[in-house]
Amino acid sequence: MTAEEFASELGMKRSRLERCEKGMATIPAEMVAEISGKYHISPAWLLGIDEKAQDTMPGL
Repeated sequence: MTAEEFASELGMKRSRLERCEKGMATIPAEMVAEISGKYHISPAWLLGIDEKAQDTMPGL
């Protein structure tokens, strides 16, 4: 999946996604929960709090 496709799935532009990745923009808690559930990753890993990725990360 490309960054463009992922951003589109989230309902945002790629530029906003890139700002979120760089810590220059925030992501709503609801979106963190949605991404975590859909891709089977912990919210802590997604937010960079826990560096250990979970074993099952389909599509990433």
